[in-house]
Amino acid sequence: MLKKTIYWFIPSQIVIFLITIFKNHTVNLLHYINISFMLGGLFIFFGLTIYVLSSGFFDVTVYSFRRVFKVNGKELSREEVNEMRPFSELVSFNFLPLLLNGILILAIMFICLFIYY
Repeated sequence: MLKKTIYWFIPSQIVIFLITIFKNHTVNLLHYINISFMLGGLFIFFGLTIYVLSSGFFDVTVYSFRRVFKVNGKELSREEVNEMRPFSELVSFNFLPLLLNGILILAIMFICLFIYY
């Protein structure tokens, strides 16, 4: 788990510095704080989204859509709908490295913010 988090963390720090350089033409602590806040927030948002999707929260909704709407012009029987895999099984991406990376980026951003002020 730690290995995957490091594999996400190092490239994200490189991306933060590259965005800071290309956008502002200098590396400034304030610009680093701003960019890292946005990128850390994106990692946390996508990590939490994957967590909610894989937890089974939307399985009932997807099941009801399958029962109500037609697929390829024909209605599905109850057995066919029950044999389909739940939506939470289709989302098999591990959310924890994304979430930990976002938390780590935001922690470093808060440390830099504390140093800045």
